[in-house]
Amino acid sequence: MSFSSDNPLVTNQVPQTVTLPSLQEERQFIGKLEDYLKDHAETLNSKEGGLYALTENYTSQQYFISNKTFSYRNVYRKVIDFVKENGGVNIAGSAVNVTFPHGITSPVESALIYANCTTDTTEMFSTMGPTVFIDGTDAHFTNPSASPLTQCDFIINILKTTG
Repeated sequence: MSFSSDNPLVTNQVPQTVTLPSLQEERQFIGKLEDYLKDHAETLNSKEGGLYALTENYTSQQYFISNKTFSYRNVYRKVIDFVKENGGVNIAGSAVNVTFPHGITSPVESALIYANCTTDTTEMFSTMGPTVFIDGTDAHFTNPSASPLTQCDFIINILKTTG
């Protein structure tokens, strides 16, 4: 099963078909089936989720834990629609700072925080810190464009404390 002709994308996809030995060759059949299931699990476990929702969700990304082999921390993503949060009004241009509560509990480390923006003059850009950042309670955004924004999706990928 390949959805792309781009070889790196093809290599992490699960094949749609598998040829198994006959049941009379039980050992080969079981071995081939085990290999197929391991490949399937490895492929699924290595994929990143691409859901950019306005609610917090797990991305399937995992970051290492220093000095702990095979121990990982989960990444969570939340998107804030800053234009909607601002009452549907364009976020004025040129260094206007907008702040809204992000509602994320226990953030401890950034996995990537950025904003994708479109202006009323159809300029499109992405921006990162220092114009885009969060603290323990709020998301902060400063419009680096001279033009007002008609769209500003603030994407927070965060590592959290674990219980």
